Amino acid sequence: MENDLLLKSIEGLLDKKLQPMNDRLNVIDQKLENLEKIQNQIETTQKSILNFITEADTEFMKLEEKTKDIDKIKKVININNVK
Repeated sequence: MENDLLLKSIEGLLDKKLQPMNDRLNVIDQKLENLEKIQNQIETTQKSILNFITEADTEFMKLEEKTKDIDKIKKVININNVK
């Protein structure tokens, strides 16, 4: 019985002494969670930007091919006009 009382007293003292440290750890955990959320948002934004750039690049390549085709057609038209 005396040992239990002594043990509970020691636990209470340790809890009191460690409470500020536990509070700081909780704050750090919250900050880490916020950083993880921000990191996920950044990753999502990067993926969106990459998708946009990929789509834009594809469209520019299509436009370049059409421009080449138009240039070929212009050459053919000019050759026909020379005759």
